[in-house]
Amino acid sequence: MKRSDPLTFYLNAASVEDFVDFIEDADCLALEPTGRNYSELWATIAESHGVSVRWVGHPEVKYLRKSERLPDKNDIESGYIVYVHY
Repeated sequence: MKRSDPLTFYLNAASVEDFVDFIEDADCLALEPTGRNYSELWATIAESHGVSVRWVGHPEVKYLRKSERLPDKNDIESGYIVYVHY
């Protein structure tokens, strides 16, 4: 399966390899908890590769989304918000 978005990762071996490559030079990873098991898996993978994880809660994302007048439930804008928060 070929990904159309290089920043979308799936729960399969090939995608996990892509994710590890993506975070290779990162100092930290900011995540919004999206489905406890799903986001926790990516956090565990990142931490096992020496990348610290910072969590941005739903209230912060919701507030920043409204203040910036961004669409609701859009992954690209949510990523922007998580980035801006840190």
